[in-house]
Amino acid sequence: MSERVSSLLEETQNNPDWRERRLAIVDLSYQKDDAVVPVLMDRLSDPVSEVRHAAILALTRLGVDDAIPELLKPKLLAAPEIQIRWAVASALGKLGDHKIMDSLIRMAEDEEWLVRNEALTGLKGKIRDIIEADDRKLSRTLVRM
Repeated sequence: MSERVSSLLEETQNNPDWRERRLAIVDLSYQKDDAVVPVLMDRLSDPVSEVRHAAILALTRLGVDDAIPELLKPKLLAAPEIQIRWAVASALGKLGDHKIMDSLIRMAEDEEWLVRNEALTGLKGKIRDIIEADDRKLSRTLVRM
């Protein structure tokens, strides 16, 4: 682990200033280091919504599909903050496979148009993937939906 990554990891975990934690998370989203993911996953429980938002965006940027089960938890999926719900919809659309379509359908009924639009964008991509895969089983899933 580089000294820079080590410093950023320390910053995200121990800095009392949420702005500094958020900036460190943004910087970490550009680092390819195995030590980054567990810290970002931990930040999904940060008490400050701006830090949680940055962690979701960072996990999405890094392509961490292991974050999906955590993103599907009600604390994030139905968060009171619009930017959290939007980031979750975006992450699910980018990281998830066809199994997350039910969650995106629920999010497409969100009260906030930004969240609805992002969920519909993710659904459109998943539907396109199913059509291009030409897999009967997946096609049946699409028809049932």
